[in-house]
Amino acid sequence: MSDVNEPVKQMTEDECWERLESTSFARLATAAMGDVQITPVNYVVRDRQLVLRTAEGGKLASLVVQSRVAVEIDEIDGDHAWSVIGKGDAHMVHHADEADALDDLGLHPWVDTRKEVFVTIDLDEVTGREFVLSR
Repeated sequence: MSDVNEPVKQMTEDECWERLESTSFARLATAAMGDVQITPVNYVVRDRQLVLRTAEGGKLASLVVQSRVAVEIDEIDGDHAWSVIGKGDAHMVHHADEADALDDLGLHPWVDTRKEVFVTIDLDEVTGREFVLSR
């Protein structure tokens, strides 16, 4: 953090993207049919776009009904913490050529399950804050 006396610091958009690119785990928030879900996902960043893999099921069904999503990443390290939240639209990849290109990114499920559907998320809002903790 730039000023240790400042308990909360807003991050720039570039700083937020640096954090998004530095990790591969996020929480994905979806809302559809009167229900809200928060799901842990692993992802990669490609050209300021998040890419994840999923399987048939609730998460994918939610994205089909309502493409607007939010993602959140964070870290706590001693007496400092940060959080980045992004909002945008998720899209299933339908074209084989694009899926093949995304497959080359090396994004694999953390759990030994079949996740053959690629989803891209175009974030139109990215905000973040750094905190000095008082615990």
